[in-house]
Amino acid sequence: MLRRTSCCWYHQQDWSNVSELAIQLIETARADGKTEHEISGQFMTKARELGTSNQDLMALKSLLEPGVAIVPHLGENATHTNGNHRARAMKDAGVTRTVVATWLPPSTS
Repeated sequence: MLRRTSCCWYHQQDWSNVSELAIQLIETARADGKTEHEISGQFMTKARELGTSNQDLMALKSLLEPGVAIVPHLGENATHTNGNHRARAMKDAGVTRTVVATWLPPSTS
């Protein structure tokens, strides 16, 4: 059951649309040979070019901006950092996939 409440900005957002836009932007950038650093530096420009609304831009930024992106911690007791309320709002809206950030340790070559 999809539900939107007026309790907060997160629960008023169209997370299905924003999540799919984030996935599309990343897939397109990777197909164009862009690095993750280039993707994070250009996603707002690309989204504006697609006519994304200001509210959707704010939500998109909350998924793709490294400092506030949702970061999963996998394993037996899986959890995530950042985005608890966003994740709840997405789940309430019926979102089945979204973007998360993963951090790789620096190369020791």
